[in-house]
Amino acid sequence: MKTNTNIIRILAGLSFLIFFCPFFQMCSDENLQSAIVKIDDNINWESLSTAQKTEYKRAKFTSNGYELSAYVFEKKIRPEDFKESILYAYIFSTLVLIFSAAILILAIIKKFRGILLLAIITLFIEAVTVVLLALNGIIEDISQVKFGYCLFLLNTTAIAILSY
Repeated sequence: MKTNTNIIRILAGLSFLIFFCPFFQMCSDENLQSAIVKIDDNINWESLSTAQKTEYKRAKFTSNGYELSAYVFEKKIRPEDFKESILYAYIFSTLVLIFSAAILILAIIKKFRGILLLAIITLFIEAVTVVLLALNGIIEDISQVKFGYCLFLLNTTAIAILSY
């Protein structure tokens, strides 16, 4: 069990590095051409090729785990905002970050039942988040789900299996 304990600790810490990876592209490639993006001052937009413009827009519309979680803290949320289900997707992303921190703490103090419970809840919340993003039309194509999200799901699944 000592080996599993160390592996769970490493995987729980790795979750925070995975949050830096891209999770979702918030605009499909078809809609990128018409999307309006705030351009950095040091970029000469007219000198860029079409492929470079598309790549720039794709990078601007791709969010990592921390950006998804930070949305709740960056925006001033009003009661009428809770009518939109997209807000719940951002709140769930924040919960996933908090649960990942709790999993790391539980791994350090060797509370495996708590780790298992939080890992299962995290996987469920992540599934609900993707469904909410898809229902709101933000995820229109499976290619908008990036490798960071897949790595996070694999990592959390491995944590759940090893803590069982």
